[in-house]
Amino acid sequence: MYARTGRMSGLVALVAILSCAVLVACGGAGGEPVAKASGAPKSIPVADGADPYALLADIRDAHAADRDGRAARLDDVSRTWRGKRVRWELGVLRPLCPNASGCAALPFDQARLDEPSGQGWLPRLELEPEEHARIVAACEEQPLCVVEVEATVSRVRLSTELPTAVTLAEARMLSARGPAAAESWVRYPAPAWQAGTSRAASASGSTASSERSAVAAWAPSTRRSKRTSTVASR
Repeated sequence: MYARTGRMSGLVALVAILSCAVLVACGGAGGEPVAKASGAPKSIPVADGADPYALLADIRDAHAADRDGRAARLDDVSRTWRGKRVRWELGVLRPLCPNASGCAALPFDQARLDEPSGQGWLPRLELEPEEHARIVAACEEQPLCVVEVEATVSRVRLSTELPTAVTLAEARMLSARGPAAAESWVRYPAPAWQAGTSRAASASGSTASSERSAVAAWAPSTRRSKRTSTVASR
């Protein structure tokens, strides 16, 4: 009982931290598709290989530079990414995306990373009210929704002193689905040695259980905000 209460307290703290990050940034289960965008996406060339994981790799490389050259390397990464048209899969939780003017998303499926991202940034999505309404409708039955969006990287703030901030302008949802069992968008999965099993088994078993527990902490606030968010997006 006490262990469960402790875990829930930790998850409540995680909710508070992520909600604060949103303020800074703004200034079907099993992988089955839930909804797809209506109409054709904008006919703007999408940069090859320009996903959040590639951006994370560039940021890590820049931070690995010596102290004197670090700031210049970060500036180079910002310039390289700014203006790119990208197609990203992002994790969407209702409390992080309550309306069109204040929507942020989870950038990484942590199960794909060899180590914790070490980056606290949550990409801000600049959405039209109608586009936000489409996301709300597509993700209505999903506490955590994996949304594919096409957008333009309009802002990349990289600094040795300030938190990373990324803004995706002209964001348009292409598709939405429930998270796959092996995905972990909210928290980094436990290492194989800690789980006492192989990494593959951890991804399909303990990772899925841990992710479900983390997402469950958001579910009550998701249900409470469903009516308000739907009305606000109309």
